[in-house]
Amino acid sequence: MYSEDYKAFKSINAIILAAGKSSRFKLGSKILMNLCGKRIIDYVIDIVHDLNNLPVSEEDIGAINSDSEENVLNEKHDKHIQGDLDHNSGTKNHDVISNEKTTNLKSEVIVVVNDEFDKNELNGVSYCIQKKQLGTGHAVQSSLDLIDNFEPIVILLGDSPLVSHGDINKALHAMKNGNDVALGGFRKDLYSSLPNQYGRIIIEKGVVESIKEAKVFPKETEFFNAGWFVFRNKNIAERLLSKIQDTNGEYYLTECVEIANKIGLKVGMIETNFVTGINTLGEYSLAVESLQRKWKEEAIDRGVCFLDPSSVTLSFDTKIDTNVIIEPHVVLGTGVCIKKNARIKSFTVIENSTINESCTVGPFANLRAGTILMENSSVGSFVETKKCFLGKGSKAKHLCYLGDVKIEKNVNVGAGAVFCNYDGKDKHSSTVGESAFLGGNTTYVSPVSIGARSVIGAGSVITKDVSDGSTCVARAGQKELTKRK
Repeated sequence: MYSEDYKAFKSINAIILAAGKSSRFKLGSKILMNLCGKRIIDYVIDIVHDLNNLPVSEEDIGAINSDSEENVLNEKHDKHIQGDLDHNSGTKNHDVISNEKTTNLKSEVIVVVNDEFDKNELNGVSYCIQKKQLGTGHAVQSSLDLIDNFEPIVILLGDSPLVSHGDINKALHAMKNGNDVALGGFRKDLYSSLPNQYGRIIIEKGVVESIKEAKVFPKETEFFNAGWFVFRNKNIAERLLSKIQDTNGEYYLTECVEIANKIGLKVGMIETNFVTGINTLGEYSLAVESLQRKWKEEAIDRGVCFLDPSSVTLSFDTKIDTNVIIEPHVVLGTGVCIKKNARIKSFTVIENSTINESCTVGPFANLRAGTILMENSSVGSFVETKKCFLGKGSKAKHLCYLGDVKIEKNVNVGAGAVFCNYDGKDKHSSTVGESAFLGGNTTYVSPVSIGARSVIGAGSVITKDVSDGSTCVARAGQKELTKRK
């Protein structure tokens, strides 16, 4: 299913450029860096998912390897292409030996990476290896061999996770209205604090004429290059890329704009918000701030109250219902769902957990993966949970560890209760029946079952099951050995 703007297209092709060495990033491959719960490259791949609503998998797309001599073997398509890149003209001559299709593809998604990249990190996604760093134009040209249809081609940067799929949608709409090339541009005057390294978009009398690099065109223009492009189809992309000239050993994709005008093709520009590429840790921090601000604004519009929004951290998949109050210094990791009328108190960390209606959590609580709090339950100060089910109306207010335990409704868990779920080799689970009362400073050596309506005396160490309705005390008797002088 495609959006109304471009439903006439049968598919959307995407080439994601990610062959940089990440030398300025300092922390390894930037595209694999976790950004608010998801890798940077996965944000970019998901932009394509949002566009065409088709799964990206090895069943749908092929795999490609290209070496420095430009020999390409596409085992998925059984297509062997040989060619040499003319470093003077940028043209590439292909000799197609065989072209037997093994599958009828509806979508092509290709990530261009360098030869040092661990291909296992792109499980389920096609890739093209760019061994020589010969520029963005060369990277796109190398990967075009995988595309065998005449649908639009979207070019995205692997380090730009904040591109709006709505802007790409507008560019695809421009294709339907007669444009051959579309690109994104943002107004520099709206972002006065930005550095000046962004390419200048030259517009004369309403015509997008060219993009100039900042170092060769230092004069600022009204619009700067956002980095992404859309070509009407493979034929147009090949025509433009074949005419790119060698510039100090590199072939720049941005040259396609000027070439398109020279050969009579129509170029359009979509005005976008500024979207930072992530090349440095400083730009990574800007991306984090941008995502956090966006998600919090959306949550506030839905009726979520942040007492100090700047101190709260959300993840890409955080789900918060209406009438929820989030106090300062709360961290919500991936997989968190908070239902209406809940309150999350300060200095609480939650990950992969569900907080149901009217629950209270914190302050200083740590809810780890697999925690489920049912309606009106409460987890208080310095309580840690892991794979814990806390039933409706149950409370664990102070200083507890609830690991691998199912606690039914209306249970009181006293201060200092600990479920010892690990014996040094294996994890074990315990259960607590409804309306049980667990006294303070009690220890439960799992696996044990605590019966409904039972009472566990303070200081007890429970190693055996406790029956329903019983009172259990398991501790050494108190003795006075000597009197103090």
